[in-house]
Amino acid sequence: DAVLTDAGAPFTIIPAADPTGGSEIASFMFVDSTYAFWLAGTPGAGECPSGLCVYRAPAASVAAGDAGYKVLGSLPWLRGGFAQDSAYFYVWVTGNSIVRFPKAVAPDGGSSSPEVIVPSLPDISGITADSTHVFWSDTAAATIYAAPKVPTPDAGPHEVFATLQNVPTGLEADD
Repeated sequence: DAVLTDAGAPFTIIPAADPTGGSEIASFMFVDSTYAFWLAGTPGAGECPSGLCVYRAPAASVAAGDAGYKVLGSLPWLRGGFAQDSAYFYVWVTGNSIVRFPKAVAPDGGSSSPEVIVPSLPDISGITADSTHVFWSDTAAATIYAAPKVPTPDAGPHEVFATLQNVPTGLEADD
């Protein structure tokens, strides 16, 4: 019974936790033309004991109820904020850093590790990415910041993108 209807519109139920049952929290699900991606995990349990697992499954298989998922790797515990482009996820994680994480399976078939884009931020409220930059908001400072998406050796610099914003929270960018 994978396909149900709601007011005449078909929809598919996709499990909201990791398919092994080892996690209690699932968040930030994205679907593109090929894959469904999601984060799930409970620290100390499941397939990613150090934090959250990043999962990927063929969208057609998920819709058919097949658990043909792949663990792409583990992220530190999520603080909030999640953006994506065609190749990476951009996530605000414990330690108040923004990291990027590849959507592709690692070349050796194992898991990937996140790369720090911007370290040591204050609490942020929104995050998004365009073709060259990742953007985030700091509501307390009423400011939106930007940084290049490609990590540099010092994981910086970032720059002010817009000031005097009235509680900037939800952000969205396109190319």
